[in-house]
Amino acid sequence: MSRMDLESAWQEAATRPAVAGEAPAVAAYRRLYSGIRWAPLPVMDASFSARLLAHPELRIAPEDARLERGLTPLLFATLGISGGLTAGPQLAALAGQLAFDAAGLPWLQTAAAFAAIAFAAAVDRMLSRRRQVA
Repeated sequence: MSRMDLESAWQEAATRPAVAGEAPAVAAYRRLYSGIRWAPLPVMDASFSARLLAHPELRIAPEDARLERGLTPLLFATLGISGGLTAGPQLAALAGQLAFDAAGLPWLQTAAAFAAIAFAAAVDRMLSRRRQVA
């Protein structure tokens, strides 16, 4: 077992309840762990944030995202071109297999579905205008 693994085991054992006859290293880690865990937090005065903001080297510079805005379309174009070059031949072969006969489609049912969607949209728009007026 390496030194790092041994120290890790001591730290883990220090978080569990004390056991009689444990290694002295675990007891030392237990004291250190409890000291850190139960240490009182320092009290900050009311002017802490004002003093912190007064330091000019701690001020956050305004964000300048011109480079990112310029690179984003370039990266997306590169992604699209490389994806098209990589998957293009496979997608073209797949599209050739998806050929179908348009004459066999249920055109009457399709027209009825579009008419129902258009009617529902018109009713929704009419009702939403009435709610805005009222």
